[in-house]
Amino acid sequence: MLARRAEIELVYQGVNISGAIAKDLVSFTYTDNASGMADSISIILKDEQGKWISSWAPEQGDKITASIRTTNWRFEGESQELKCGTFMVDEPEYSGPARKLALNAVGLPANNDFRDTKKSRTWKGVTVRKMANDIAYSAGLKLFYDTAAQYTVSYLEQSEQSDSELLEQVCTKYGLVLKIYNDRIVVYSQQEYEQKPKIGTITPKHVTDWTARKTLTETGYDACVVTYTPPKTGKKLQYTFKPKGTTNKVLRINQDVASVAEAEVVAKAELRKANIKQYTMTFEMLGNVYLIASYTLIISGFGVFDGNYFIDQVEHVIDGSNGYSSKIEVHRILEGGY
Repeated sequence: MLARRAEIELVYQGVNISGAIAKDLVSFTYTDNASGMADSISIILKDEQGKWISSWAPEQGDKITASIRTTNWRFEGESQELKCGTFMVDEPEYSGPARKLALNAVGLPANNDFRDTKKSRTWKGVTVRKMANDIAYSAGLKLFYDTAAQYTVSYLEQSEQSDSELLEQVCTKYGLVLKIYNDRIVVYSQQEYEQKPKIGTITPKHVTDWTARKTLTETGYDACVVTYTPPKTGKKLQYTFKPKGTTNKVLRINQDVASVAEAEVVAKAELRKANIKQYTMTFEMLGNVYLIASYTLIISGFGVFDGNYFIDQVEHVIDGSNGYSSKIEVHRILEGGY
């Protein structure tokens, strides 16, 4: 039986440094997020000779491309690769007396204009897709708009906001998800992704540790009421979205919308955002390159928590002895999806 191996490949500023860091590697962690936070990597290196704090010291803004490769991992002769993406060195952190470097990098563009520059401008009659494309172009990124949903922003003031803040706000309003991956802005519908084929089933025999949580605080709502005032009439209106027959627990939202149709979109998005927090689980297991944030799977053998789940976050960890583990955070897919 050939030994199983898990290795990382790192290309730093265009140079493959995988071999150069092998003896110093303590751990490599890749955190893959389905939404919200940027993906990130953290590389912990021994620095016994002081080279990482002097001649080999990393610079903020340096670019790293990372991949995880496994050999003979699930069975003999098998080779796999997980391309983690491209990252920008953000916070090199040193510690001692046993000298170490924590090389932290995030999946954000080196162009700080996207996340740091505050802008003020007006958006009128523009689709979310066009807005995202304009922002991507300005940041030197490409847009991957992966949803059939098309929404139009009738009027929006961007007032002393960065483009990243604005786009996150707009995507959230319309129930879309924003993610930065591999020099791309990705916009997708989590609801649509939840309907994709499941990548597999997790049972107790597949995991080394797990937790399951059912939450009632600020979740488990039966309906959402959106209160709004159309600018043309100035008359306060309400729209109620009720996927269930009961209305024992109601989520109430005050938000500017342009029409009843937009109120419906907002109500569904807000109810969904609240209710996906009700059933959540975490699992730790042998490393698995097929576990990717935004994929779906089946959970079985955990009683009332059994069902279909969406992967919110995956943490892949490789240690200096080629050990490889994965930890995932998931939420149960809502009945009806909204």
